[in-house]
Amino acid sequence: MPALDKLRARSAGYRIGRIFRAVAKLGDRLFPPTGVNRCQVPIFLEVFHAPGRSQKQLSTELNLDTAATARTLQALEKAGLVERRENPLCRRDKCVFPTAHGETLLPELLRALNQYNEILFQGFTESERRNTLELLDKMERNVQQALKKETQ
Repeated sequence: MPALDKLRARSAGYRIGRIFRAVAKLGDRLFPPTGVNRCQVPIFLEVFHAPGRSQKQLSTELNLDTAATARTLQALEKAGLVERRENPLCRRDKCVFPTAHGETLLPELLRALNQYNEILFQGFTESERRNTLELLDKMERNVQQALKKETQ
């Protein structure tokens, strides 16, 4: 269908979707030895980035549904990788912290993530890599601004 072919040829969303599905498969191969699956990686890393954030803050930061965040944290907690503690300022809220066991897995996960990124940027010059990251950041800002407008 020519109209669809023309749309695909100009569509960033189409390409991002294809890349997303391909890197999901790649993550399924690279992350299992770490004990963290590809769906858990973003939350697990955010807990290390800023320990003590609430579940709601994690959901907001990662653009995730609060129920999905809760399920992922439950699995990470069951695996002994994070712990949720009552927020002293708001007892209904839980703050999330890495455990000692989670800290032992972090270096292995970071190695897998470095391998993941090296595969993504294979054949890129340093300048192309930097430019690609800048363009992706710009696209993300555009989407975040559009989402903010929708909620206003």
